[in-house]
Parts: sequence; C-alpha cells; structure tokens
Amino acid sequence: MKTFLIVLVLVAGLISLIAMITLVPSRPSSTEVAEAELKDDCFEHSFGYLVGLQRGDSSVVGYWKPGVTPKKLFNVRDFSEITHGFMNQANGKPYKNPRIYYQYEVQSSTHGGFAIRKRWNFIMERNSQDYSGKTCAIVQLVEAE
Repeated sequence: MKTFLIVLVLVAGLISLIAMITLVPSRPSSTEVAEAELKDDCFEHSFGYLVGLQRGDSSVVGYWKPGVTPKKLFNVRDFSEITHGFMNQANGKPYKNPRIYYQYEVQSSTHGGFAIRKRWNFIMERNSQDYSGKTCAIVQLVEAE
C-alpha cells in the first residue's frame, strides 16, 4: 500500500510538472513581435482605404498624410494582401520616420474604365497622423514591381 501511494504521488507530480511546462507561455520571437506591430493601425488604414474605395466613399482621403497629394484607384472591385514589411531609403538606411509598406493585388479600372488587375504598394509612415489625427498615415501609393 505504501509503495502504491508513493507511485501515485510521483505520477501526479509528473503530470503536474508537464501541465505547468505546457501552460507557461513562451516568449514570441522578434519576427513575431515585428509582424504583430505591422498588423495594427497601418494595416487597418491600408485595408480601410481600399474598402472605402470599393464602397465609393469620398472620405478615404482622410487616410493620407496632410500635405501629400492623395492618389486614387478607380472602381475597386476586389483586393487581397500579398505581403508587407519595413521600408528603407534607396541607400539602405531606414527613414527617420519609420515607413511600412503593404502590397495588395487590386482588381480595379483605369480612369477610362478598362478593367485591370495590378499590385500596389501602400507606403505608410508609422508616426505620422492622417487628416483625422490617427497614426500611420498613407504617404505614397505606387505600382509594385
């Protein structure tokens, strides 16, 4: 009987130890942290801009940084995110105000009404405010290579 209780206590202790190890959250990697930071205001702004264009909402210019001339895509019908990441200057150095890009494949039209499907880079400044005072304003919209 005494041996049985000792074995039972050891088994229960081992099960408790395994449960504690599996329940302790692991630290996210630096890549996971960076990805989580990207998917915040900047993602919402780029996505919201496209949804607004899709709905024909003229207030989408509010997503742009004041002083920057907003660009518009015509007759947006569908879009999907392709990739995103941090941007550097042509010399490889980061911008003073960190920039992030979101690349979308967009089904839209030309100004003349011809249907097109293109990839666009939405370039955002994380610390810049848009017209509504929210952070992460759009500063450029360029056709992706």
